[in-house]
Amino acid sequence: MEAANTLLILPCCAAKAPAGDPWYRFSQALSDYVEPSVYSALLQGRRSVLESVRKESRYTTDNYARNLGIRLGPDFGGDDRTGAYLSAIDRYLGSLYTAEPNLSRHVRESIVLGRSPHVLILSALYGPLHPLDLIQDYNLKMSDRPAYGTWRSVFPSFLDRYVRRNAVTDIRLYLGGSTKYLEVAALAARPLLQRGIVKRVVQYEVVNGNSYHTPHIHGLLLAEHLGVATASSRKRDVVEVSL
Repeated sequence: MEAANTLLILPCCAAKAPAGDPWYRFSQALSDYVEPSVYSALLQGRRSVLESVRKESRYTTDNYARNLGIRLGPDFGGDDRTGAYLSAIDRYLGSLYTAEPNLSRHVRESIVLGRSPHVLILSALYGPLHPLDLIQDYNLKMSDRPAYGTWRSVFPSFLDRYVRRNAVTDIRLYLGGSTKYLEVAALAARPLLQRGIVKRVVQYEVVNGNSYHTPHIHGLLLAEHLGVATASSRKRDVVEVSL
Protein backbone atom coordinates (compact mmCIF):
# COMPACT_ATOMS: atom_id res chain seq x y z
CA MET A 1 0.00 0.00 0.00
CA GLU A 2 1.35 3.37 -1.02
CA ALA A 3 1.64 6.21 1.49
CA ALA A 4 -1.09 8.77 2.11
CA ASN A 5 1.12 11.54 0.67
CA THR A 6 1.14 9.79 -2.72
CA LEU A 7 -1.14 10.76 -5.61
CA LEU A 8 -1.89 8.24 -8.35
CA ILE A 9 -3.18 9.70 -11.63
CA LEU A 10 -5.00 7.43 -14.10
CA PRO A 11 -6.54 8.12 -17.50
CA CYS A 12 -10.19 7.61 -18.32
CA CYS A 13 -11.04 5.17 -21.11
CA ALA A 14 -13.38 4.73 -24.06
CA ALA A 15 -15.06 1.58 -22.74
CA LYS A 16 -17.79 2.60 -20.30
CA ALA A 17 -20.73 1.01 -18.54
CA PRO A 18 -23.96 2.45 -20.00
CA ALA A 19 -26.95 3.93 -18.19
CA GLY A 20 -26.89 4.52 -14.43
CA ASP A 21 -29.07 6.03 -11.71
CA PRO A 22 -30.46 9.52 -11.03
CA TRP A 23 -28.26 11.92 -9.09
CA TYR A 24 -28.41 10.91 -5.44
CA ARG A 25 -25.70 12.86 -3.66
CA PHE A 26 -25.50 16.19 -1.92
CA SER A 27 -22.02 16.82 -3.33
CA GLN A 28 -19.22 15.18 -5.28
CA ALA A 29 -16.39 13.35 -3.49
CA LEU A 30 -13.70 15.54 -5.06
CA SER A 31 -15.16 18.69 -3.56
CA ASP A 32 -13.98 17.49 -0.12
CA TYR A 33 -10.34 17.64 -1.23
CA VAL A 34 -10.06 21.20 -2.54
CA GLU A 35 -11.24 24.68 -1.60
CA PRO A 36 -14.73 25.69 -2.84
CA SER A 37 -13.22 28.26 -5.23
CA VAL A 38 -10.96 25.61 -6.78
CA TYR A 39 -13.85 23.20 -7.23
CA SER A 40 -15.96 25.98 -8.73
CA ALA A 41 -13.22 26.71 -11.29
CA LEU A 42 -13.12 23.00 -12.11
CA LEU A 43 -16.87 22.94 -12.72
CA GLN A 44 -16.49 25.94 -15.02
CA GLY A 45 -13.84 24.05 -16.96
CA ARG A 46 -16.13 21.03 -17.33
CA ARG A 47 -18.98 23.23 -18.47
CA SER A 48 -16.71 24.87 -21.03
CA VAL A 49 -15.79 21.48 -22.48
CA LEU A 50 -19.44 20.40 -22.59
CA GLU A 51 -20.51 23.62 -24.30
CA SER A 52 -17.79 23.18 -26.93
CA VAL A 53 -18.89 19.59 -27.50
CA ARG A 54 -22.49 20.68 -28.02
CA LYS A 55 -21.49 23.34 -30.55
CA GLU A 56 -19.70 20.96 -32.94
CA SER A 57 -21.71 18.22 -34.65
CA ARG A 58 -18.61 16.04 -34.96
CA TYR A 59 -18.75 15.54 -31.18
CA THR A 60 -22.44 14.60 -31.11
CA THR A 61 -22.72 12.22 -34.08
CA ASP A 62 -21.50 8.73 -34.99
CA ASN A 63 -19.18 7.44 -32.22
CA TYR A 64 -19.88 10.61 -30.23
CA ALA A 65 -23.67 10.31 -30.37
CA ARG A 66 -23.97 9.41 -26.68
CA ASN A 67 -22.86 12.98 -25.86
CA LEU A 68 -26.33 14.16 -26.92
CA GLY A 69 -27.73 12.60 -23.74
CA ILE A 70 -25.48 14.48 -21.30
CA ARG A 71 -27.50 16.57 -18.85
CA LEU A 72 -26.31 19.82 -17.31
CA GLY A 73 -26.35 18.31 -13.83
CA PRO A 74 -24.48 18.98 -10.57
CA ASP A 75 -21.42 17.31 -12.11
CA PHE A 76 -21.21 20.41 -14.35
CA GLY A 77 -22.47 22.92 -11.82
CA GLY A 78 -26.04 22.71 -13.15
CA ASP A 79 -29.40 21.78 -11.61
CA ASP A 80 -30.65 19.01 -13.94
CA ARG A 81 -30.64 15.80 -11.88
CA THR A 82 -32.29 13.59 -14.52
CA GLY A 83 -29.07 12.25 -15.97
CA ALA A 84 -27.93 8.64 -15.52
CA TYR A 85 -24.98 8.44 -13.12
CA LEU A 86 -22.40 5.91 -12.00
CA SER A 87 -19.30 6.40 -9.87
CA ALA A 88 -16.26 6.96 -12.09
CA ILE A 89 -14.57 3.77 -10.85
CA ASP A 90 -17.68 1.82 -11.91
CA ARG A 91 -18.25 3.68 -15.18
CA TYR A 92 -14.87 2.94 -16.76
CA LEU A 93 -14.42 -0.57 -18.14
CA GLY A 94 -11.18 -0.34 -20.13
CA SER A 95 -8.25 -2.72 -19.74
CA LEU A 96 -6.66 -0.64 -16.96
CA TYR A 97 -9.82 -0.95 -14.88
CA THR A 98 -10.37 -4.66 -15.56
CA ALA A 99 -6.76 -5.94 -15.44
CA GLU A 100 -7.22 -6.90 -11.79
CA PRO A 101 -10.50 -8.66 -10.88
CA ASN A 102 -12.74 -6.57 -8.62
CA LEU A 103 -10.44 -3.54 -8.81
CA SER A 104 -13.47 -1.24 -8.50
CA ARG A 105 -14.52 -2.88 -5.23
CA HIS A 106 -10.98 -2.81 -3.85
CA VAL A 107 -10.55 0.89 -4.68
CA ARG A 108 -13.90 1.73 -3.12
CA GLU A 109 -13.14 -0.22 0.07
CA SER A 110 -9.67 1.26 0.46
CA ILE A 111 -11.07 4.79 0.13
CA VAL A 112 -13.91 4.18 2.59
CA LEU A 113 -11.52 2.62 5.11
CA GLY A 114 -8.98 5.41 4.67
CA ARG A 115 -6.22 3.07 3.55
CA SER A 116 -5.72 4.42 0.07
CA PRO A 117 -3.29 6.92 -1.42
CA HIS A 118 -4.91 9.76 -3.29
CA VAL A 119 -6.31 8.73 -6.69
CA LEU A 120 -7.39 11.03 -9.51
CA ILE A 121 -8.83 9.91 -12.82
CA LEU A 122 -8.05 12.37 -15.62
CA SER A 123 -11.11 12.51 -17.87
CA ALA A 124 -11.37 14.20 -21.24
CA LEU A 125 -14.83 15.54 -20.40
CA TYR A 126 -14.61 16.00 -16.64
CA GLY A 127 -10.93 16.74 -16.06
CA PRO A 128 -9.81 15.40 -12.65
CA LEU A 129 -12.22 13.00 -10.95
CA HIS A 130 -12.23 11.28 -7.58
CA PRO A 131 -12.97 7.55 -8.17
CA LEU A 132 -16.29 7.94 -6.30
CA ASP A 133 -17.45 11.02 -8.22
CA LEU A 134 -20.73 10.49 -10.08
CA ILE A 135 -20.45 10.88 -13.84
CA GLN A 136 -22.63 10.42 -16.91
CA ASP A 137 -21.87 8.28 -19.94
CA TYR A 138 -19.97 10.11 -22.69
CA ASN A 139 -17.38 9.70 -25.42
CA LEU A 140 -14.46 12.11 -25.69
CA LYS A 141 -10.69 11.79 -25.95
CA MET A 142 -8.08 14.09 -24.46
CA SER A 143 -6.75 14.59 -27.98
CA ASP A 144 -10.11 16.11 -29.00
CA ARG A 145 -9.89 19.88 -29.26
CA PRO A 146 -12.49 20.81 -26.59
CA ALA A 147 -10.77 18.60 -23.99
CA TYR A 148 -7.11 19.32 -24.66
CA GLY A 149 -7.58 23.06 -25.03
CA THR A 150 -9.39 23.33 -21.70
CA TRP A 151 -7.52 20.91 -19.44
CA ARG A 152 -4.02 22.00 -20.37
CA SER A 153 -5.12 25.41 -19.07
CA VAL A 154 -7.28 24.41 -16.06
CA PHE A 155 -5.57 21.30 -14.69
CA PRO A 156 -2.24 22.90 -13.63
CA SER A 157 -3.87 25.31 -11.18
CA PHE A 158 -6.18 22.58 -9.89
CA LEU A 159 -3.31 20.16 -9.28
CA ASP A 160 -1.28 22.86 -7.54
CA ARG A 161 -4.06 23.48 -5.03
CA TYR A 162 -4.84 19.79 -4.65
CA VAL A 163 -1.30 18.73 -3.72
CA ARG A 164 -0.86 21.67 -1.34
CA ARG A 165 -4.13 21.09 0.49
CA ASN A 166 -3.58 17.33 0.79
CA ALA A 167 0.18 17.38 1.52
CA VAL A 168 1.01 15.31 -1.57
CA THR A 169 4.76 14.90 -2.13
CA ASP A 170 4.84 11.99 -4.60
CA ILE A 171 2.93 11.81 -7.92
CA ARG A 172 2.66 8.60 -9.95
CA LEU A 173 1.39 8.75 -13.55
CA TYR A 174 -0.16 5.59 -15.04
CA LEU A 175 -0.31 7.26 -18.45
CA GLY A 176 0.96 6.23 -21.87
CA GLY A 177 4.08 8.07 -22.95
CA SER A 178 2.67 9.27 -26.28
CA THR A 179 -0.75 10.37 -25.05
CA LYS A 180 -2.32 13.77 -24.55
CA TYR A 181 -3.23 12.60 -21.05
CA LEU A 182 0.46 12.52 -20.18
CA GLU A 183 1.01 15.90 -21.84
CA VAL A 184 -1.70 17.50 -19.72
CA ALA A 185 -0.56 15.79 -16.50
CA ALA A 186 3.12 16.56 -17.08
CA LEU A 187 2.35 20.20 -17.84
CA ALA A 188 0.70 20.42 -14.44
CA ALA A 189 3.15 18.29 -12.43
CA ARG A 190 6.54 19.56 -13.64
CA PRO A 191 6.21 23.07 -12.12
CA LEU A 192 5.33 21.49 -8.76
CA LEU A 193 8.52 19.46 -8.90
CA GLN A 194 10.62 22.41 -10.03
CA ARG A 195 9.32 24.57 -7.17
CA GLY A 196 9.88 21.82 -4.61
CA ILE A 197 6.18 21.46 -3.79
CA VAL A 198 6.44 17.73 -4.57
CA LYS A 199 9.56 15.60 -4.24
CA ARG A 200 9.00 13.15 -7.07
CA VAL A 201 6.94 12.72 -10.23
CA VAL A 202 7.18 9.36 -11.98
CA GLN A 203 5.55 8.12 -15.16
CA TYR A 204 5.29 4.38 -15.73
CA GLU A 205 6.34 3.73 -19.32
CA VAL A 206 5.31 0.32 -20.68
CA VAL A 207 7.95 -1.17 -22.97
CA ASN A 208 6.55 -2.00 -26.44
CA GLY A 209 3.10 -1.00 -25.24
CA ASN A 210 -0.03 -0.57 -27.34
CA SER A 211 -3.62 0.53 -26.80
CA TYR A 212 -4.42 -2.64 -24.84
CA HIS A 213 -1.10 -3.75 -23.38
CA THR A 214 -0.17 -0.39 -21.85
CA PRO A 215 -3.34 0.20 -19.80
CA HIS A 216 -3.52 -3.49 -18.86
CA ILE A 217 -0.02 -3.40 -17.35
CA HIS A 218 -0.83 -0.07 -15.72
CA GLY A 219 -3.90 -1.69 -14.15
CA LEU A 220 -1.86 -4.55 -12.72
CA LEU A 221 0.73 -2.13 -11.40
CA LEU A 222 -1.98 0.06 -9.88
CA ALA A 223 -3.49 -2.94 -8.10
CA GLU A 224 -0.07 -3.84 -6.73
CA HIS A 225 0.49 -0.31 -5.46
CA LEU A 226 -2.93 -0.37 -3.81
CA GLY A 227 -2.05 -3.66 -2.14
CA VAL A 228 -4.83 -5.67 -3.80
CA ALA A 229 -2.97 -7.46 -6.60
CA THR A 230 -3.43 -11.16 -7.12
CA ALA A 231 -1.45 -11.27 -10.36
CA SER A 232 2.04 -10.16 -11.35
CA SER A 233 2.38 -6.62 -12.70
CA ARG A 234 5.19 -7.84 -14.95
CA LYS A 235 7.62 -5.18 -13.76
CA ARG A 236 10.06 -6.12 -16.51
CA ASP A 237 7.65 -4.42 -18.93
CA VAL A 238 7.65 -1.11 -17.03
CA VAL A 239 10.26 1.62 -16.87
CA GLU A 240 9.98 4.39 -14.27
CA VAL A 241 10.53 7.70 -16.03
CA SER A 242 11.21 10.68 -13.77
CA LEU A 243 9.81 13.94 -15.06
